[in-house]
Amino acid sequence: MADRYAHGMVIGTVKGLDLLYEFYVRGISPEPIDDDWAAVKLPATVTNIINQKELAELKHSMSEEAYNREMLCDFFAENPEVLITPKEAREAQKRVLTPQLRNAVQHAQVVFGVDVGRTGDPSVVYKRQGLEATCLLNTHDPDNMSVADKVSRLIKIHRPTTVFVDAGQGQGVIDRLYRLNHEDTVVEIAFNAQSPEKSCVNMRAAMYYRVKKFLAKGVIPDDQLLLKELVNQLLTDDKNNRIQLAPKKDIRARIGGSPNEADALALTFADDAVDMEPSNEEVMQSALNQYMQAAGITPPEPTYDPLTYMETLQ
Repeated sequence: MADRYAHGMVIGTVKGLDLLYEFYVRGISPEPIDDDWAAVKLPATVTNIINQKELAELKHSMSEEAYNREMLCDFFAENPEVLITPKEAREAQKRVLTPQLRNAVQHAQVVFGVDVGRTGDPSVVYKRQGLEATCLLNTHDPDNMSVADKVSRLIKIHRPTTVFVDAGQGQGVIDRLYRLNHEDTVVEIAFNAQSPEKSCVNMRAAMYYRVKKFLAKGVIPDDQLLLKELVNQLLTDDKNNRIQLAPKKDIRARIGGSPNEADALALTFADDAVDMEPSNEEVMQSALNQYMQAAGITPPEPTYDPLTYMETLQ
């Protein structure tokens, strides 16, 4: 199509934020690069291809979510086939933390999730601190040594307590980070390892299940790629009724690439001992510090504890 300057048309039934949605977004984009694209939604209520009586019967017999997707072309309608819904992800992208929670985030542990990409996929680093997750790196650098050096620099800047790295593609990066004296910080995570959650089939499902819980209160970047990857984590059947995600190849086929951004975010939940929310004490201390700073009051020095001093002599 490119060498013949050909035109094309993509049509389909709405099934969530998949490739069809990506094409639609380009069609309505105001960006100059997308000027050659156009998009239109044709809900059944407008086309009149299905008469009103039949539509009323379909609305009665179908679930509200299915009706909104298939008849009204609603890309953000809930989808029972995915673990994380568009509504959950979008609310986390739009959420603004209160000043107290924002200040308290600074006291929470910092953890990294590192998903190493190969064969054209990007390598991504996500930082999570309490209720806030941010992307620190997205690079197509194919050299594992170079990727590891970039991760090492980020470790020195942000000082995470733990760096969780995908063991599937990241062995070279892990080995390099060990040689750069990060062996006490770096932990390799196998996505197919045993699940720490009884309700999940494996580690991959457990991490994404924790992401789902985090999204109810947390904040993630307002990024379309991350949104698409999160809401296309398809569920598949498990004989014991546990949470099981579809194979990566199915998700790649659905979104047109590997979910490296979402995987990096999910890796920050490899250890549930890392709190998602600050404790009440941390929130109260943060509020007090904020008040004292605004009032120009110098915080008192910590109370001298002779036992602490004695411990340093051992």
